Amino acid sequence: MEQPPRENHATVIQVITRDWAKRTLRGERRTQWYDTVADHIRPGRPTLVVCTQDTEADLRRALDERGHPNALVAHYGALRGSNDYKGYDIVLAQIYHPNMEAIVREGRALFADDGEALDERIITTERELTDADGARWMIEVPIFADPRLAALLESRREAELIQCAMRGSPLDHPEAQITLLFGLPLPGLEPTTVREDDSPTSNGGRQAAAVLKIIAAASTMIAQKQTRLTATELAHAAQISEVTVRTHWQAVAQALGLSDEEEQARAKGRARTYRRRVLVRAESVEDGAANSTDQADNKDSITCLIHTDLPAETLSVHACAPCESDDIGTAHASSLTRDAPAVSARRPRARFIRSRVLAAIANLPIPLLLAVVACSTRTSNA
Repeated sequence: MEQPPRENHATVIQVITRDWAKRTLRGERRTQWYDTVADHIRPGRPTLVVCTQDTEADLRRALDERGHPNALVAHYGALRGSNDYKGYDIVLAQIYHPNMEAIVREGRALFADDGEALDERIITTERELTDADGARWMIEVPIFADPRLAALLESRREAELIQCAMRGSPLDHPEAQITLLFGLPLPGLEPTTVREDDSPTSNGGRQAAAVLKIIAAASTMIAQKQTRLTATELAHAAQISEVTVRTHWQAVAQALGLSDEEEQARAKGRARTYRRRVLVRAESVEDGAANSTDQADNKDSITCLIHTDLPAETLSVHACAPCESDDIGTAHASSLTRDAPAVSARRPRARFIRSRVLAAIANLPIPLLLAVVACSTRTSNA
């Protein structure tokens, strides 16, 4: 279908360096947002300003105080199908983020019978933004890794923003102007002018600050001996949104040398499980060996962690029940006879030596082996 000439389109101005997400509008930044919105209202023009529902009333009062009492303010979700604003300038004052958890729940319901499980990770992808002069910008956009969830997200986010921007009927009223105060590229709504800045409150500055906050929170959790970090825990500790944590997931993992792994999780009170990403300390796999259990009968393993502060010292490792002490001579002597076979091992550092202990057990005389088993059983039952 042939499109009308460009000059018949409304002017579209997009400011890409700030998204003004509602979770970021605190203190001085909220005042800056009010000033920015007011600066993009053309005097004498009927104007509709669209924002989130939580900020609607406050923004209306702020615009009235700044000399724009006739500017109308509405929220996302309240304008679908409305023809009351034909010929109006439209200002989308901030980005719209739908409820990501609700989208995931909807996806689980819609695709429950699919053979392939949903990949619920949130990743970033680059999308190109081009103005009327052909200048290009690459914008990082958070999306779901799974294309099915990504399609649901686009139907909630991009579709809502586009229909709000078109409430002024710009094809019939070329004098109308559309202003987008966020960087997300909207399909079919290419900007005539793109503006940006590099201030600390811009998207780039805030993203850098967010990464530092997440890294600091993760470092604190690791210092507290926590070995597995989830996005929810990091978001709570850093006091930022979970979407932001997932957006910078790989950057945090690389900065702290953490392993990005996947695990099965179960929601509280729910029977179904789902996959989630966790950041794991590299040492946690080795450290966890000391607390291993026999999965067959859920009893403590008869092997334990051997530790010494003298790397070059030769140790005598005996097979016995689990011990509570690091002093091998004291903890093990009471469990075995003096002639019990031993395995000598040089200890460069503390590590798990299951294979060597099992080899020692295999060489034990049968009467002594029975005594070891009885000792282990008594300890486990205790």
